[in-house]
Amino acid sequence: MIPNGLDVFLFFHEVTESATNLKEVLITFDGSVNKASAENVASYTISNDSSTLSLKSAALQEDGKSVLVTLADASSLANQEDHTLTVNNVKVTGDTTKTVSAKDFSFKPVDAALPTLEKVEGLGNKAIKLTFSEPVQSTSTVADTFKLDGQVVSGILTGSGTRTIIIELFAPLTTTEHTLSVNNKIKDFADYNLVGLDTKFTVVEDKVAPTVVQVKDVTLESATVVFSEDVKPAEATNGANYYWLNGTTKHYANTNVQQIDGKTYKLTFSGTSKLPAVSTDLYIQNVIDYSANTIANDTKVAINPVVDQTRPEVVSEVFNDANELKLTFNKAVDLSTFKASNVVLKDSTGKAVSSYGVTVA
Repeated sequence: MIPNGLDVFLFFHEVTESATNLKEVLITFDGSVNKASAENVASYTISNDSSTLSLKSAALQEDGKSVLVTLADASSLANQEDHTLTVNNVKVTGDTTKTVSAKDFSFKPVDAALPTLEKVEGLGNKAIKLTFSEPVQSTSTVADTFKLDGQVVSGILTGSGTRTIIIELFAPLTTTEHTLSVNNKIKDFADYNLVGLDTKFTVVEDKVAPTVVQVKDVTLESATVVFSEDVKPAEATNGANYYWLNGTTKHYANTNVQQIDGKTYKLTFSGTSKLPAVSTDLYIQNVIDYSANTIANDTKVAINPVVDQTRPEVVSEVFNDANELKLTFNKAVDLSTFKASNVVLKDSTGKAVSSYGVTVA
C-alpha cells in the first residue's frame, strides 16, 4: 500500500492534490527507478518561498517507481502554499547510465483531512503501539492524552512526528481485552486534531526474544536488518551492537544506525570496518523488544556483500550567501581525497577562473 503522500508525476508534469499530509511527499515516476539511487535523499530538494526544507529519508515503494520522501523532524510543508521539488540524477532500473532529473517542479500540498487512528496493538503486555493515517504530533503527556479501561495511564511516549506512537507502560497489562481512549490532544502538522475515540485491543504476553528475519540490500558500505518484531530503538540504533569478524578482530557498524520503521534498521560501515567483498557473517547483540526479551547473544546471519562498481557523482550543489558551495554526493566519499585542487571554477564562457581562493571543509 502506498502512503497518502503528495503524488508528483515527473514525466507527465501533473500534481494530484488529493488527500495528503505535510511531512511526506510521494514522488511517482512513469517507470521503474534504481533502488539505491532513488533512496539517496540527497537527490531531492524541496523548497518554499522562504527556505529549503530538511529531508530525513527517501524510500522506494513496492511498485518500484514511487518514492516516499519524509521531511526531517524540524521541517514540514506549508499547507496550501506553493513549493518546488528538484530531482537530481535518479537512475533508471536496468540501465544506470540513464537518469531522471527535474528542476523546480511546482506543487501545492493540500491537507484537508483530520488524522485518524488506524490500529492499536499490544507489544506484549508492557507497551502499546498506535498507527495513524499520517504523521502526528503529541502535544501533551501520556496521562493527559490516553486512558486505559477508563483509567489514567502512566508511561513514556515515543514516536511523535511519525505515523507510529508507542507508549511504554510503567505497569504491565493483564492478558485480556482492553480499551484505549485517545482524546484530541493528538494532531497532525496542519494542526488538525484527532477526533477522540475508544479502541479495543487484545494483550498477549510476549516471552519470545526477537530474531533476525532478513538482512537485505547488502553492499560493502551498508546493510538493512529486519527483525521479527518491533524492537527498542535505543539498542537497535546503536552501531556497537552490530559487527563482523576478521579473524578475532571485531569490525563494528558506524555509531548512528538509521531506523526505517519499528522492525527495520539500516547499518553503515566505513573505513577499515567496511564489509568484505566475500561472504561473511554479521553478528547482532543486545537488541531487545518491548517485553524486555533480548535477542540471542551474538546472533549470526550470513551475508554476501555486493561490490560497488559505480563512481561517486555529485547529485546537488547549493551556493549560499556566505560564498560557500555545498556539494552532495550520491554516496559517502573518502574526504581525505577531496582537496581544493579537485575544484575548478569556470566563468559563463567556460573559461577557468584562477583569481579566487578555494578552501575545502
